[in-house]
Amino acid sequence: MKRFEQWLCTLVLVHAVLLVMFQALMLYTDFSLYVQPVYEYFGVGKSLDTNIVETIDRIFGDVLSF
Repeated sequence: MKRFEQWLCTLVLVHAVLLVMFQALMLYTDFSLYVQPVYEYFGVGKSLDTNIVETIDRIFGDVLSF
């Protein structure tokens, strides 16, 4: 049982070290640009500064265009 506990503690320690190393890699290098998805393609990163009245007018214009 003692051997299993030593193995488990070693595994947890190695996991913690790898976690800290990967976090530093993500924060201090350009590696995060290659790993994280690009949200601009999905339109999430853009802030649309349109007027509410213009948006509502466009919706009614599209729906009631007969």
